Amino acid sequence: MSRERTTYYRYAASSGVKVAVSAACVYWLVKLIDYQALSESFTRLDVVTVCYGIGLLLLAYFTACVRWWMLLRRANIIVPVLKIAPSYYMGLFFNHVLPTGVGGDAIRTLYLRIRGYETHVLIASAITDRVVGLLGVIVTCCIGFLFGSTVLPELGHWRITGPISVLTGLMAVYAFFPVLTKPLLIVIEKITPRSAVAGVRDLLKLFGSYHGARGLLAGLLLFSIVSQTFIILAYFVFAQALSIDVPLVAYFWIIPLVMLIQVIPLSLGGLGIREAALVGLLVAVGIEAQQAAALSLIFLGVVWLSVSPGLFIALGMLTPKQMSLNNEH
Repeated sequence: MSRERTTYYRYAASSGVKVAVSAACVYWLVKLIDYQALSESFTRLDVVTVCYGIGLLLLAYFTACVRWWMLLRRANIIVPVLKIAPSYYMGLFFNHVLPTGVGGDAIRTLYLRIRGYETHVLIASAITDRVVGLLGVIVTCCIGFLFGSTVLPELGHWRITGPISVLTGLMAVYAFFPVLTKPLLIVIEKITPRSAVAGVRDLLKLFGSYHGARGLLAGLLLFSIVSQTFIILAYFVFAQALSIDVPLVAYFWIIPLVMLIQVIPLSLGGLGIREAALVGLLVAVGIEAQQAAALSLIFLGVVWLSVSPGLFIALGMLTPKQMSLNNEH
């Protein structure tokens, strides 16, 4: 069997598993829902609440877009932020519909590539943007655990925050003080497989390209935390509309944990796993499963609505006029 065919079958099998996992999780949520209660939940949502929630999500998206724009400027791609906004928004849409949660990153990179920008610079900036975004989620989660300890379930939260805090600290130390990580690399090489060492080295090398700009790294991290905060506030707005009585501070560890779980490559762009994780964590703090499931499904619909313009941006690329412009580049 040729290598190409083997790769194809592996991809098809992986995609099939992800679709099955997402379908199973969504089916579980649908079975959990009391449709009369869900209908009543919808009646509690007015236009103002929905617009407020979508507005917060749009602010989160724009903040994340500015973060990527800052990385591109560092790589000498000097363009107005509004010029790269369509590519970022289109990437958001495809991150939610493609089998892999990073497919949108490839799409936004391609969008700018056909406009004449260097491929390796775009790929490096997209990967770094993804890593910094993940670091922002982790930091937000740690802050949430620190200040939300009074509303934590009895599960020994330091068992969770301990490893997360160590990982965050190591990434931050390397980003700002790379010389201190040389002993760490020696230990990693001795206790991990070569493939893992290569992956760690690649990641550290990627961070290494930004060592001369600690202010930039701090700014990127701040933008990541701000973006996460907007998303958390959007969840809180819809939860309050559904009479889910959980303090705002609790969402600062619940939502980042949900986001960390959704990046596990076991589902279709996090679909199903994300919603199931939210239900499980809300139940852990005393919310009824039906209420939690209603929030997860309603928020899923709002997210799809908020990223749907990305589809029209993609379709716009296929118009004869746009295709001719792409060919010129």
